[in-house]
Amino acid sequence: MKICKCLIVFIGTFSILITGCSKESLNELQNVGKKILVEKRAREENKYQPYKEITDDSTVQKAKDILESASWENAKVNMAYPPPYKFRFVPENEQSEMIYHIWISLNEDIAELIIEGQNKYVQLSKTKSAKLLEIITGVNH
Repeated sequence: MKICKCLIVFIGTFSILITGCSKESLNELQNVGKKILVEKRAREENKYQPYKEITDDSTVQKAKDILESASWENAKVNMAYPPPYKFRFVPENEQSEMIYHIWISLNEDIAELIIEGQNKYVQLSKTKSAKLLEIITGVNH
């Protein structure tokens, strides 16, 4: 009986630990901060300059929601040109390690993103693209 109780406690603890680890990347995005720093590519290749700082809580949350609900693929992609924008969520005291690169299609209706340093890629739907691009660029697409 004592062995059975120990086994149940062990299985319960192990299950909680596994569940926590599998949601690690999702929780990382949820805990990344209260503002977004956006950089825009300068005319020179791979040179970026500060473009916009987004501090409105509801706007930051909308961007997080879009990225959390996206179907990220494990893929290494090489784009033909550098992204026009990069952005990151910033916690109160430090910068997030997750930097998002965002490309806009020629028709300006689809956004494609990668996470710098990770093999993560997503192409958003037209609706989600329009919402995210409006948040990041400030222009209604």
